[in-house]
Amino acid sequence: IQSTKCLTRLVIRSSAASPQSIEPEEQSTIAIDVTGQGWQRFAELASFVRRIIIGYEENSPYLSAILHLARINAGQPLLPAVQEIRCTGCPDIDTIIYSIAGSSLRKLLVRADFCDWASALPTSDAAQRLLYKLPQRMPDLRSLCVRAHDLQYSKDVGSSIRSLRKLSSLRIHWKSSSLRELLDDYMDVAFSLESLCDLALPIAKWEGTPRRDIYGFPPLQRLCLMGSNVYGSYISALYPLTKSSPLEVLEVLELPLHARDERCVAEEYDTVISGLLATCADTLTVVKLDLGTSSTVSIPAASFLQPLRQLRRLRVCKIHWHDGLTFGAGDLGDAASAWPHLTKFALFWGWWSEMDAAPLFEDIVRFMCACPQLAKLQLPGLAFADMGPLDSTSVRSLPQSCTIAELSVGDPSRLARTLRSLLPSLRRVDQALRSATPRWRLVLSELSVLIRVRSR
Repeated sequence: IQSTKCLTRLVIRSSAASPQSIEPEEQSTIAIDVTGQGWQRFAELASFVRRIIIGYEENSPYLSAILHLARINAGQPLLPAVQEIRCTGCPDIDTIIYSIAGSSLRKLLVRADFCDWASALPTSDAAQRLLYKLPQRMPDLRSLCVRAHDLQYSKDVGSSIRSLRKLSSLRIHWKSSSLRELLDDYMDVAFSLESLCDLALPIAKWEGTPRRDIYGFPPLQRLCLMGSNVYGSYISALYPLTKSSPLEVLEVLELPLHARDERCVAEEYDTVISGLLATCADTLTVVKLDLGTSSTVSIPAASFLQPLRQLRRLRVCKIHWHDGLTFGAGDLGDAASAWPHLTKFALFWGWWSEMDAAPLFEDIVRFMCACPQLAKLQLPGLAFADMGPLDSTSVRSLPQSCTIAELSVGDPSRLARTLRSLLPSLRRVDQALRSATPRWRLVLSELSVLIRVRSR
């Protein structure tokens, strides 16, 4: 049993195969003779498995292998004690899941976000079959996340989900058109789950407004709003939901803004996002936004960050803005003064080339000074202009992870000297130099020379 710590693969072979037939790279695998003692050994090991991750490879034989084992096991789950399954992609997901797991399952996550093959997404029929049978096969499920190809919502599927009385997390990516007239029904399903505290709500192409019972929704801690054809009025209709919940995590994904010019886009963004955040500003600690417009515009970064400044408890902030931002002096540093507990900050925006389309270096330093707990910082770029001496005495420590992909700089040598004064303990930049972009390579080359001179 102790050898399972080194188990990386499971090899199915016939009784005629010899142990010597295993390739050298498979020495950390366990071979099973399904007609002899190998099956008993598998059964013993299977009882210890609590969590399993299922990958996907095109034309992989693992599906037939699992089905073969399931037939030998007389329809009983192959892993009778498994509590969590994470599947990164499989077209016939219902067959796989029900062959592997039974009533012990508590968490099921089916996603294909990191898979290169479109065929890895489960089919809508397979996903629906999976959802239909869940109450009978896995009645104590606590967490359910499913992403399938064109997954259609229906009242029958909703009735099945309603029967999972212990469900606390519900995140299903429905095909938006299937919820056009049934979103209220889906919200009724979620409303009936008394233990629910984490909900993904697809509101794309939603017709109408929520019914009055939105005021009696279970108190949510996490809410994800997804929509590709949503107007601000739809979001504002959900204010009672966010206001009545002690929300700690809010995600707004794939949300388009419909205004065409810079002024109108800024106004629409402020109306939608500021109003939404205001309803739960006292409790939010994590915010993730994925926004954009149907036109290419740039709006001031100060205006963009303003709605977030009301979140005094903010710890994690990740924003993808698919259009441009223009930065003035101090925009980042001023915003950070409102987030004393911030530990992770990632802000990505559309490609920039002008100097004012990226924050200034000294502003980023001010940002880090204002956030003493910051451990991770991600930006697509920075600008470095002529400036006076940088007072870095208040920078107690830099984030453990700081990623700034691109650079706009007039004098690489000056930036290198500034970095050297800011990072007096820095000894090597070799690894960063090898993977740097051309502009960063100039700066890091100069910095490397300064390090060698100082060490002599």
